[in-house]
Parts: sequence; structure tokens; C-alpha cells
Amino acid sequence: MKPRIGRPPLQRSPHWLLASLLLFASSDAAIAATDAAASADAVKALTIHLENHADASAGELTTQPFASVSLTKTDTATAQKALWESHARRIRAERSTEIKDRVIHDGDLRMPFAYDIFGEKPAGGRSLFISMHLSSTLGS
Repeated sequence: MKPRIGRPPLQRSPHWLLASLLLFASSDAAIAATDAAASADAVKALTIHLENHADASAGELTTQPFASVSLTKTDTATAQKALWESHARRIRAERSTEIKDRVIHDGDLRMPFAYDIFGEKPAGGRSLFISMHLSSTLGS
């Protein structure tokens, strides 16, 4: 079987197109002509839309009126954070079964995984160690 090469992680996000547009809209030329009140209103509309339509696709987001408004640098950062948090909530919800079952699915492919936690959690957080190997007990 040939190895599958996936799309870059940014393209997996349903909001990657809008995030790209927001980055473009925050260029220096666009910032000079940005209306701060319109920018703030657009971010508020984006946030409300994401709360009410958690499964919104990038295509759907780009057709919304807020997607064509130039944003200030501060509002661009706020919009990016809102898009990321919406994406992360959706992924946590969609993938929670895989984490519970410790098997990641990609189409017909499945990859079992395991993890162990040792000791008490240090104040600065845990260290992550990854060990990858093929086990004959996992099958093909």
C-alpha cells in the first residue's frame, strides 16, 4: 500500500480561506483605509456567526457580509483567535470518540495509538515524549 500524503494542516481547517482573507485584509495598505467601527462590528458579527453556526464552512463564511470588511490589526488578531477556537471546539467534538477509543480513522485507514501518564503533574506542565514503532500485534 502506498503511503497517503495529506493536505497541509491549515487546509484541513474549514476556516482557512477566511483566515487567509483576514490576513490579506490586514495588510498595511488596507489598514490605512480601515474604518475601526466597521472593523469592530465585523468581528462581532463573525463571533456571533461562529457561535450560532459551529459547523460553518469556509465557503459559507466568505459569503457573509463581515468577510468583506477590512480589519484593524487588533481586530484581525481577535478574528483569528475566534476562528481558531471555533475550529478547535469542532475538532474536539468530532474527534472525541477517536481519543476515547484510541484509534484515529482516515477513510478506510485506522491507526491505533496509546499513551501513558507518569507521576504527578509538575507546576510547569508535563513533558511530551513520542515513541513511534510498528507493532506486529496491531495488524495492517
